[in-house]
Amino acid sequence: MDTVKVIMKMESIDVKDYYGRITKSTLPVVFFPELPANLGMILCYSHFGQHSEASLGYFQSCSSVDMSELTEEQSALKKEVEDAYDEYILEWE
Repeated sequence: MDTVKVIMKMESIDVKDYYGRITKSTLPVVFFPELPANLGMILCYSHFGQHSEASLGYFQSCSSVDMSELTEEQSALKKEVEDAYDEYILEWE
C-alpha cells in the first residue's frame, strides 16, 4: 500500500445572503501534492464527490490548518477523505 502526503487548508469564500449582504466564510479543502495532476496544478478534494485540480496559486492562497485542533467540519472532511482514499496510507500534514 502506497503512502500519500495529504495537506488540509482553509479556503476563504464570500457568501451572499438573501438580501445581497456578503459575509466571509471558510471551508476546508484537502490537497494531494504527490498524486498526478496537470502541469501547474494540484489534486484537491473538498467534499463527497468533489475531486478536482486547483492551481498552485490557489493552494498557496489557502490558510494552513493545525491538524491537532480540528473543527467538526474539518474532522468530518478528514474522515471522508480517509474513507474515499482507503487504498493509500495517508500522511497528514
